Amino acid sequence: MADEKYVIEITIKGDDQTSKAAQASAKNLSSLAAVAKGITAAGMVVLAKKAAQAAVEVVKLGAVSLAAKDRLVAFAGGSAQAEEMMQALIDGSDGTIDRMTAMARASSLIEQGLVSNAQEMELTGAAIGKLGNQTWTTERRMASWNSMMANQSKRRLDDFGLDVAKVTARQKELVAQGKSVEEAFKLAVLDEASAKLEVLGDVSGSLTTQIGQLEAAWSNVGQVVAEANAGFVEQTGILGWLAKAMEKAAQHGRDLQEGMALAREKGLWFNADRYARDYAKAAKASRD
Repeated sequence: MADEKYVIEITIKGDDQTSKAAQASAKNLSSLAAVAKGITAAGMVVLAKKAAQAAVEVVKLGAVSLAAKDRLVAFAGGSAQAEEMMQALIDGSDGTIDRMTAMARASSLIEQGLVSNAQEMELTGAAIGKLGNQTWTTERRMASWNSMMANQSKRRLDDFGLDVAKVTARQKELVAQGKSVEEAFKLAVLDEASAKLEVLGDVSGSLTTQIGQLEAAWSNVGQVVAEANAGFVEQTGILGWLAKAMEKAAQHGRDLQEGMALAREKGLWFNADRYARDYAKAAKASRD
C-alpha cells in the first residue's frame, strides 16, 4: 500500500510539473516575441543579442532531441525500428536511461555495428545499467561501454565486472566457428554479461534503480516540452526573424559609431550625440 501511495504521489506531481513546465514554456515564448518586437523598434544591440540567446536556449534541447531521433530513424531503418531499438535499451536499463540519451546511444551502437537486433540492445542496456560502475553516471557508463565494444578493449571489461579470461576464451571459440574477430568479441562480451546478470538477479526495485528511473522521467518531461518549443520555433521562423532583427540592431549601432566619429571630426563635441542619431536615422532611411 505504501509503495502504491508513493507511485501515485510521484505520478500526480509529475503531471503537475509537466503542466507547469509547459505553461512556463509558452510564457517564455510569448515574452520572447514581445522582447523581439521591442528590439526592432529600438534597434538596441545588447537586447537583440540577449533575446537571440534566450531563443536558442529555449529550443536547444528540443533541437538536439529531434536531431537524435532523426539520426536513430536513419540508422535503424525506419521509425518503427528506431522506436523498438530505443525502447529495448530503456527496458534493459529498467527505465534508468532517458529517451534522448537512449536515442543517441542506440544510434551510435547501431552505426558502429555493436548491436544487431533489439535483443542485443536490451542486453546492452541491462549491462550498462546494472553491471557498470554504480558510482558513475549513466552517461559515463554508456560511453565506457561503447568505447569498450568499438575498440575491443579488454582493459575496460573490469569496468563492468566482466571476466577477461572468460571473454577471451569465448571469443576464440567463436572465431574458430567462423565468426570475425569483431563479431566474436561482441558476442563473447554479451554472453559474459548475460551470465553476470543472472547471478545479480532482479534489482529493479532497488533504491538506486528507483532514483535513476525518477531522474530519467524528469529528463523526459523536459525533452517533451523542449521538442514542442523547437517545433513551434521552426514552424514560425522566429529565430530567422530574430537574426534579421539583431543584424538591423547591429547595423544601427555601427551607424551611431560612425556618426559619433564624424561629429568629432567636425568638432561638434556638444552635439555629437544628436548628430550621431540623425546620421544613423538617415543611413537607415537610405537602406530602406
